[in-house]
Amino acid sequence: MFNPEYYMQDLALFKGFSGSERAMLSMVFQVRTYKEGDFLCREGDVYASFFVVASGEVASFKRTRAGRLDLGRTGPDRLLGHISLVMGGKRSASMVATQTTVVLECNRADFLQLFQANSPFAYKVMDVLVNDLARLLRNADETLQRLRTSPDEGLSGQLDALLAKGPQK
Repeated sequence: MFNPEYYMQDLALFKGFSGSERAMLSMVFQVRTYKEGDFLCREGDVYASFFVVASGEVASFKRTRAGRLDLGRTGPDRLLGHISLVMGGKRSASMVATQTTVVLECNRADFLQLFQANSPFAYKVMDVLVNDLARLLRNADETLQRLRTSPDEGLSGQLDALLAKGPQK
């Protein structure tokens, strides 16, 4: 299926949206299918868009002097890339499909069109994004708090624990 609305009806992220709101959203989302090993985006890319994982799994990673630093894996019903959408600029990490993966992609221009239409449901979309960004911030804050309160574990132990946990689904 190449109709975004088909995927939206089964995703919890869109449960608060009416059928007509999902139909309107489907006009700004593109369905993209990636095979295992295909990149959704690469660290340093400038293109601003975000993804909703409809099925499959995506691994995120950064390149460092020491090699590849895995940041975790994200499965269905999660958002990816929305920080670059909101802030603009370059991608802070690469994303690659670990299996056949379907995502819904929305670029910044189409995203902004939602708000220029003065539709109240556009704020529902923003609420989903803000809640997910807040979840990421809370996870980072909890990790930093553990680092401050457990210095004997060391930074590398905390980082290993965080990376093993990966993004919460």
